[in-house]
Amino acid sequence: MLLDTSGLYSYFDKDDSFHDKAVKYFDTVNSMVVNDYVLAEFIPLCRVRGLNREKTLAFVEEILRSPFVEKIWTNERHYRAALTLLKTRADKNYSLCDAASFILMREYEINEALTTDKHFEQEGFIRLLKRLVLNFTSAATGFCKNGSKTAKAERSPLTTWNITRKSFRRYRKPSN
Repeated sequence: MLLDTSGLYSYFDKDDSFHDKAVKYFDTVNSMVVNDYVLAEFIPLCRVRGLNREKTLAFVEEILRSPFVEKIWTNERHYRAALTLLKTRADKNYSLCDAASFILMREYEINEALTTDKHFEQEGFIRLLKRLVLNFTSAATGFCKNGSKTAKAERSPLTTWNITRKSFRRYRKPSN
């Protein structure tokens, strides 16, 4: 699973609407991959959204140290391929980070991305963080469009955070 910027953000910010789902993927998936473009984009995203700078940087450092997250460093070949992809997808609003991630996902044969970004689906990948669409008649009865029952996610207090096989929890905003 590729960790995209929005997926990392959802995991890091306990107030994000996809937080619980992101934590579940972190705790259960066997293989996580992140690239340098995502890490570079993650830091200013957290700052713009008002998250603590020191905790954000500590989180990124923890990812870099983690043996459970494979780090892929891009090079000039990846950069040029990403630019070429942007040129060929002029009808799309992809960022260079998106394009580089797509190139790496194809190169490493990764099909799933922890992301909220629809661009991954547009490129044929599986976006793991997306809202269920309810139809009007079933929303009131508590059933999803596909017929399964909906359930409210229970939020447990998150306190310690080690990048061990379990989630990195130490750097999240404290609970109120």
